[in-house]
Amino acid sequence: MLGDKVIEFPYLVMFRNENGHFVSVGGGSEFKTEKEATAKAKEKCDELKTTVYVMEAVELYEPKSNK
Repeated sequence: MLGDKVIEFPYLVMFRNENGHFVSVGGGSEFKTEKEATAKAKEKCDELKTTVYVMEAVELYEPKSNK
C-alpha cells in the first residue's frame, strides 16, 4: 500500500465482457473480506452463466499533485 492509505473495500467481483475486458458484476461488487466476495462471485457465476473473478486490490496509486 501507498503510505498509510487503506483500501476500504479491497475485494472486487468481476467478469470479462465480450471484448475481454474486466467489468464489475454490479449490484454491490466491492467487499471488505474475501469470504463475502467469494459468496457474491458464486451467486453471480450462476446468474450470469459465465466465469466470475474475485480480485484483490493490493496497492493504491494516486496522481502527483500539480502544485
